[in-house]
Amino acid sequence: MKTEFLEYFKTMGIREPIQKRIESIYEYFESLVPKEKFVDVFVNDYVQADGTRIYADLRLYSEKRAALATDFITTNDFKVGAEGRTFEVANLRSQNYDFKKATGESRLNLVAWYSNIRFRGAGMYLQGSGENCDYLMKIYYKHILPRLVSVGAREE
Repeated sequence: MKTEFLEYFKTMGIREPIQKRIESIYEYFESLVPKEKFVDVFVNDYVQADGTRIYADLRLYSEKRAALATDFITTNDFKVGAEGRTFEVANLRSQNYDFKKATGESRLNLVAWYSNIRFRGAGMYLQGSGENCDYLMKIYYKHILPRLVSVGAREE
């Protein structure tokens, strides 16, 4: 696993038992796409009303694929898809976040709607809290923004 991924987990406050689980999932996804290397990782997270941070989904990105582990801490629900799908709309909603530097109170939600008619109404849902907002913006700039297309260029 890349050193920068381990640093990301440390920044996120992800402790060893969960990190070991992520490493196991990472190795599994690597076995599904052995000729590709994952270049980015993102953990969907949110903070409950009582202040508890919840790590919801794990996402891995290569140049050609996106991998998702839903409810990754307790469930084996894995998906691998093409990274090349285009998006028609990306909706970013923030709270206490200036899109420059996150604070402990920052929250960011991102919904990117697929442009392909087969996936109409489907989208990618990402959320980050605290410093994870900055990582979410990195994912947006690298993996979503370049794939936004105009309605007239929609995939059929």
